[in-house]
Amino acid sequence: MILERVYDSALSRLAGKKIKEVRIGLELMAVELDDGAIGVTYVLRKEIGHACAALPKAGSLLGMPACPFRNKMAIVT
Repeated sequence: MILERVYDSALSRLAGKKIKEVRIGLELMAVELDDGAIGVTYVLRKEIGHACAALPKAGSLLGMPACPFRNKMAIVT
């Protein structure tokens, strides 16, 4: 599956990097890493339901490792 190949490719590039800044909007999400790299993704609003839910780790994302997930599905939930 293409998503798994992208994920596996990203793992090696994220090793040792930390999250510097996060912006989450209704349609886009952007993350800046401590090395200045920036990534932007589309927020799949239809996939998250009709309500805006709080991000469980809101307020504590900065300084986290860029790739803390061992379970690939952790990114999707």
